[in-house]
Amino acid sequence: MADRVMVMLPSPGRIHCELEIRLSHPRVRSESLFVDYKRRIFREFFGGEERWIEYSI
Repeated sequence: MADRVMVMLPSPGRIHCELEIRLSHPRVRSESLFVDYKRRIFREFFGGEERWIEYSI
């Protein structure tokens, strides 16, 4: 996760919201604050609850 996250709106691309991520490096995905940020980003982006997205590093 970046230090700043911009959530965009579709056509034409406009900024919906900007979130400053205040987490130490390296990020720990199991940390409660990380999970809170992730949920907020998903809510802003999808307009609802978190959806399962498979990813790997």
